Amino acid sequence: MGRKPNAIVSEFFSRGAKLRDSSNRYEHTCKLCGQNFPKGRADSLLSHLTKTCQAISASDKQRVIRLWRITPDGANGKKSSASSRMVRGKTLNLPFAAKQGGFGGLNGLNVLAEASRRVGASDEMDPHDYSAAEVVGGEKSVVVDPALESLEKHNAASTPEARLQAALGGCASPSTAMVNHAESTSPAPAFMNNHSGPPDSIPDARQCSQLSLIAASANEMVTQEGALPLDPDNASDFDHATQRAALYPRPIAINPHPQAVAPPGFMNNFGELNNQPAKHKARSQFSEERRKEVQLVRKMGACLRCRMLKKTCSPGDPCTQCKNIQNPRVWMECCIRTRLTGQLEVYSAGLHTTLAYHDANNIKNQVPFEHSAGRMEMFYFDSHPPKFLTFGVLHGQKHLAPSLDQQLIATNDGEFGVPMQEVHLLDGDAEELATKLEVYMKQMASYFFDSEQSDFVRATVKIAWELSQSTSDDLLDGVLQLWIATRIVVDPTLQWQAYLNPTLPATTMQPLSSTSNESRVPIDQVNHPDSFSLLCSQLRGAAEKRAAKLAKAVLNKVEQRLLQKQREGNFRTFLGSMILLNCVERMTWFFQTWDREEYTDRWPLDHRPSHFAMQGDRLSGIVAMHLKMRALAPACVIDGETHILRAKDSSKEDAVQWFNAINVTANYLADRELARFDPSDSRSLDLKFCCKLFPPLEVATAPPPPTTTTTTTAF
Repeated sequence: MGRKPNAIVSEFFSRGAKLRDSSNRYEHTCKLCGQNFPKGRADSLLSHLTKTCQAISASDKQRVIRLWRITPDGANGKKSSASSRMVRGKTLNLPFAAKQGGFGGLNGLNVLAEASRRVGASDEMDPHDYSAAEVVGGEKSVVVDPALESLEKHNAASTPEARLQAALGGCASPSTAMVNHAESTSPAPAFMNNHSGPPDSIPDARQCSQLSLIAASANEMVTQEGALPLDPDNASDFDHATQRAALYPRPIAINPHPQAVAPPGFMNNFGELNNQPAKHKARSQFSEERRKEVQLVRKMGACLRCRMLKKTCSPGDPCTQCKNIQNPRVWMECCIRTRLTGQLEVYSAGLHTTLAYHDANNIKNQVPFEHSAGRMEMFYFDSHPPKFLTFGVLHGQKHLAPSLDQQLIATNDGEFGVPMQEVHLLDGDAEELATKLEVYMKQMASYFFDSEQSDFVRATVKIAWELSQSTSDDLLDGVLQLWIATRIVVDPTLQWQAYLNPTLPATTMQPLSSTSNESRVPIDQVNHPDSFSLLCSQLRGAAEKRAAKLAKAVLNKVEQRLLQKQREGNFRTFLGSMILLNCVERMTWFFQTWDREEYTDRWPLDHRPSHFAMQGDRLSGIVAMHLKMRALAPACVIDGETHILRAKDSSKEDAVQWFNAINVTANYLADRELARFDPSDSRSLDLKFCCKLFPPLEVATAPPPPTTTTTTTAF
């Protein structure tokens, strides 16, 4: 008999194979978006439904949140942990009594330990705190010994110097001579003299036996509580021991923070002797209100402005720092508490991943699939030697839809039937396909850059690729891979070429041979429309899965560079931001193409396409604002004759090379900033967001002509 499965997990996830360990867990796959969870942990599955799954509806999400309880006693656990927390402020804690005491939290030895701790710590505590102190032991208040209270009152009325002098020499006992002798022979006699208090602060002879009275009262308290009383002999021995201990300074275990004393004869800035002890500078604890405020800000996250300027952020919208800005010149977007990864969800939405998962499941419910002995070879570009992706294949046969003019085909049994068509699927989930696609993207990166149709974008990614190879810049390498993945997802001009090779297994990496070329069967849109559509859908989902990981890493890297001052690599950061915004422009175009009535029934996500299409404008504004604050954009001028943008500083070779490569005019940038959406052109929004990154343009002034001086010779 096993455990009863979670009802929420069974409703939204399909269970796979059991894990090969003793955890008694199974692999799970989300029925809504196709996300695979190889570990099958229940908390990860439920967190996916409530936080990351874009295909779940709002009503289902609320129902999951209402029914899901992380722990059965989650509320009780919070209450018990809150009640057991020690009271801060002006209350005193009893560490020994709380941990080792009995019912009331105190016994005889614990009372002695607490009394000794208070006597030793009296030099550090504020006297006003003792008057209003309340001792808490567990969850119950404990009455403090009256002798201890009298000791606290005396300590509150005297200075630390007087209490130290009283502890050292205030008692009349045979050991006083030893103390005086030690004082006279001490290498630093000024230490004792500096701490001599006034005559009215010296305690009477009764203070010498305070610890003995405390011990006796502790015995009475234990007797009243029902504990065993102290032995009189042991009590008398303890009385003599405590009297001897009172004559010497407290050990370091009792007084862990002794005050530092200035050396004798130390001169201050005014030429006077500094006989006052140096105060221990310790940061005071937060008040309860301030502590709650800090916890709230940490949970919400500090705004980007406070993080960049390293200011103390506060809760509220806007925060106190942003509210004090009266006329902002640069910082137009205030109190943006979410990170850049939270501003852009076009990749993490998983549109193609969800569509590919549902398409594959629908065809699997109609047609039984089997593993094929061959492999599927897919590629974009014809290269020498050929480079392509190889996958395992699932194949099945599907009945064609009957039509009125379709002729019946006789079968072997003499009956009439409808024609059959083979359907092929790639064997593997989106994660496995994305891993193979990553290798292909890196190997064919130069082909993707050279085949770009936009001159501006092609020149930009080529220069970024050269800088990435020469400097090993992580940001440029990641953003270029993101640009390639975005083009696979969005660009309709890129068409996969698929071939079914039944002679070679899927694991073989050898190049194509003449015999294998003859046996290859092309899978295209004309002869195998269903198979070709399914194959392209699976690869787009894999590219989107890869792009989601790349986008998260790239956005974190861009945010890190924008918030922190960089001594070098400013142009690389600018170039990486430019390519990132070009990816956002094309993803914006992609979601706007879905914002039409004919695609309403096929849309699988909870949020509408317009929700994702409007994120690019806000993200580009944030990135442009940070670039302007850090002055990372290269300065440029307009050529007075050709009106082409040129780098202002000729010493920056990378910027000069880039401006010469893009070869754009100021009018061209002004037109692209007002670009309109065209559903038939995936590049119709190019440079709409990138134009925000350019600094203010100025016309280059021609250098004055050289002046020629003519000399006249007088005859």
